[in-house]
Amino acid sequence: MKNYYTILGINKNANDLDIKRAYRKLALKYHPDRNINNVEKYEKKFKKISEAYNVLINKKKRKYYDKYGHSNQNEVPFNNFNDIFEEIFPKFSDYTEYSEDDEYEYVNEEEIYGKTSVKNKFPGKYGKNITLDVYLSLKDILTGLYQKVYIERKILYKYLEYINCEKCLGKGYKLRKKKSFFLNFQTTYTCSLCKGYGKYVNTFLKDMDWRGIVSKWENVNIRIPVGSIDGTILKLHNKGHQAPLTGHVGSLLINIKECTNLNYKRINKNLYIKIKISLMESIIGCIKVINYFDREHIYIYIYPNINENDFIYIKNKGIPYFINNNYKFGDLYIKVLINYK
Repeated sequence: MKNYYTILGINKNANDLDIKRAYRKLALKYHPDRNINNVEKYEKKFKKISEAYNVLINKKKRKYYDKYGHSNQNEVPFNNFNDIFEEIFPKFSDYTEYSEDDEYEYVNEEEIYGKTSVKNKFPGKYGKNITLDVYLSLKDILTGLYQKVYIERKILYKYLEYINCEKCLGKGYKLRKKKSFFLNFQTTYTCSLCKGYGKYVNTFLKDMDWRGIVSKWENVNIRIPVGSIDGTILKLHNKGHQAPLTGHVGSLLINIKECTNLNYKRINKNLYIKIKISLMESIIGCIKVINYFDREHIYIYIYPNINENDFIYIKNKGIPYFINNNYKFGDLYIKVLINYK
């Protein structure tokens, strides 16, 4: 006597949803179209599964089976096995290859016609970079500095064991095939179990994700060279996130942001500042002193009969920059404003 409950791997108290779930899983696994190397064997297995489902999902048949130990197929006509399969998988009936994770996930038109049909490359081969904004004053840009930053990194746990994904057999993707009247379509999609990696961690530990990645906060000392103006990006190797499987480590990218200075303005490599003098000083000339970023005092000679908005130019007091293996400097321009009161 056939034990339909054993065939589907369920108990006698299973409800309709349990029966459908069990059939979905087994039908996908043993469908002859998925096992073309041994069609005859799997066809017999598939028929047994379908027969068990056909009886247990029908209340009248199930009641009769539970009472007498057989299905009495003569009393209630038995459906074609393919009809049962199409009933359970209405959107998969044209497919010659199926995926077990499609139990509640149906193929849409975008997947069939290629919007998501391109085979995914191996994800996470390289560790991702960390981008950090660092704000500098003009004084910092002139002098350079060492700075300690606190960053969160995603790193690979030291002692890990990976196993091949049994769903995609380590490929990271699965195939779907669809038949139409004239054409056959084949699409690939990322494996939902391993997320395209082809492997996953065998043993999970506290605070570890399924890839074996843990978070770690770390102090990093960075050296910002002189002349690092707004928009400069400094790259610190091996201080980014770490990739699963490969262990490749990304970089820490320092994005320089420049703070506004109330007295000085930077245009490219040159600095600009304004000074005010009286009308008498503009006529007879004078000497003015400016504070150069608390580093030194610069004495400015104002020549007689200077005009409003004239510039006084001081060489090599601008922003340093590196060219031809040497540091060079921009210039400082002092704009003269006359107080006529």
